[in-house]
Amino acid sequence: QRGDQLAVSAELVDVEDNYQLWGGRFNREQGDVLTIEQELTKTIAATLKIELTDDAAEKLDRRYAVDPEAHRLYLQGRKFSIGSAKEMHKAVDYFEQAIAMDPGYAQPYAGLADAYMTQALHDVMGKEEALEKSKAAIARALELDPMLAEALAASGEIKYYYDWDWVGAENDLKRAVELNPGSDFARVSYGYFLSAVGRFDDAIEQATVAKELDPLSPSAFHLVAYSLMGKGEYDRAAAEFRAALDLNPNWTWGYIKLAKTYADNGQCEEAFATAENAEAELHGGDTPLARSWVGYTYGKCGDTKRAEAALRTLDEFAESTEVDPFAYGIVYAGLGDTDRLLDEVERSVDAHSILAVFLPGLPAYYM
Repeated sequence: QRGDQLAVSAELVDVEDNYQLWGGRFNREQGDVLTIEQELTKTIAATLKIELTDDAAEKLDRRYAVDPEAHRLYLQGRKFSIGSAKEMHKAVDYFEQAIAMDPGYAQPYAGLADAYMTQALHDVMGKEEALEKSKAAIARALELDPMLAEALAASGEIKYYYDWDWVGAENDLKRAVELNPGSDFARVSYGYFLSAVGRFDDAIEQATVAKELDPLSPSAFHLVAYSLMGKGEYDRAAAEFRAALDLNPNWTWGYIKLAKTYADNGQCEEAFATAENAEAELHGGDTPLARSWVGYTYGKCGDTKRAEAALRTLDEFAESTEVDPFAYGIVYAGLGDTDRLLDEVERSVDAHSILAVFLPGLPAYYM
């Protein structure tokens, strides 16, 4: 990129004999990036003598017939989907801007659905409000593009977060991956489901493919690391979290989960230092779930005072918003109070909370 200009060089090589099948250079305005992708796709298909079916050609044309600025806003929204409360609100704002700029573009609606569910998961938005808004966004996305993998993945998330329909959820998530095997979002969404039900190796398999699809996305590294935490492979998990933070040094949850990984591995000096980084990123944008994970780290490493302060912060949150009992349980787990942990987990199940879907991984992550 030079200013507003993009220079794209591409070549297609037969790796068996290193023979160049095709090469091309494209000089375009930055706003034409989607057009360049479309040209490359069609040129490569023609070079390989692949005849696109009418459905495939129509899908390509539909995908790229969007406002480039709306696409840029959509990508920005994905970048901020998981972080501090401020970042989550920013994600919603970006998706809404993208929709306002190009109301016929389906992807931002799928992004919006996922963003609302993430806010509910973190108690930034009420569960019922998030469910209503997510379902409406998914319906609109599928109305615009019935084969949109990201919308189907969001539908799968609703089924296990809200409906506790694990079979239906996996069907939707697998279908999303089948519809678009090149979607790192679909694979990461499926991977999170797999880790939630304790199938850590399967989750790592999906995340590894997602890393290959988008080597610059912290989400795939995070999913690998999160699943390795569940397996108790803390050194490998920490390396993956550090790699994610190298890609995005401001990624709040990277610091939060790396700190917990260090704590579980008995590296309390590193845990406290990383927790301080997390606190700096959270400044002014704390969420109950973030506070519970940081509180766990303090408790696990013997800082009872700060762990108990985390519990008081959850009480303060509860004065103005719904706080999942599971969040309290996480702090009690760090303090080693298993009885109170289980009490809070039972309350979470009784309340049909979102965090209760992670119950299969409870022993691996917190006990």
